[in-house]
Amino acid sequence: LHAPRDAGRRFSYYFTEHAARHEPPPPPLNMKLRLSWDEFVRRLRAPPTEGAVYAQVDLATREGTALRALAKDRADMRAGVSDELLELLSAAVHAPPMSDLVKPLGAWTLSKLYVGPADTLAPCHWDGLDNCFVQLQGRKSILLFPPDTKGLRPFPADHPYDSRAQANIERPDAAAAAELRGCGGVALLEAGDLLFIPHHWYHHIHSDAANARPSISLNFWFNPFAELLDGDVRDGHHMHAHLARAAEAAINAAAPTPADAAAAFAACVDVLGGGGGGGEGRLVAVRNYVVKALAAAFGR
Repeated sequence: LHAPRDAGRRFSYYFTEHAARHEPPPPPLNMKLRLSWDEFVRRLRAPPTEGAVYAQVDLATREGTALRALAKDRADMRAGVSDELLELLSAAVHAPPMSDLVKPLGAWTLSKLYVGPADTLAPCHWDGLDNCFVQLQGRKSILLFPPDTKGLRPFPADHPYDSRAQANIERPDAAAAAELRGCGGVALLEAGDLLFIPHHWYHHIHSDAANARPSISLNFWFNPFAELLDGDVRDGHHMHAHLARAAEAAINAAAPTPADAAAAFAACVDVLGGGGGGGEGRLVAVRNYVVKALAAAFGR
């Protein structure tokens, strides 16, 4: 990813498939680049006038994305870089101490390598997978918030900044500051430290400005959906967040206007909460569509 100088070394995902629903769509923060490693290193060392680059390299990926397939720990990981590296990563996952740490988690699904300059920021966001985040070089500070933290004000599920918080964590307004005070926790990672970030927990990641060398991080992402598929939901907050986002996305796909979506969401809340699910005509159809979509993804 490339951040122009005025982006302040901030790096964030942008979902282009959602941009059509928003007129005008918000501008992306970064531009995606495909570079050789030598070219990336050259840009990493370039003067600040050229902006900043940040590498996110897929090292290993599980084949297939169906929830029920991911719930099974099959040997279907493919190498993103080399088979030798895949074997090393797999050995790390299946040997102590990593194997003991990840035993309660689902299947190992994805590993990425992250390399970037000092004083970079990944603004407050959540991921849909459980994350064992390892710092290999340099220092990072990570601010964590539970999924139900109200002051974060998440973007809608169909927004290009889906998975990001709208609240400006560095300079929150008075209302957000009051709601967020005392809700978060900070982890300071040195080289060799590992931090577990549960899925749908918000995290705000800053690479230390005093890093003399590029920051290098590695993560191991694990599929959390076995909890739902097996009916074993131990901590409901992040699961509720995931179900709510899935319902919101399904409603947005079926409801053409915000008013329709609001009415359909109210009907879904009623029926999922055990109510009668009142409503007539199209509202009933949208409600049934959403409930069927959730049941198809997560089971009854």
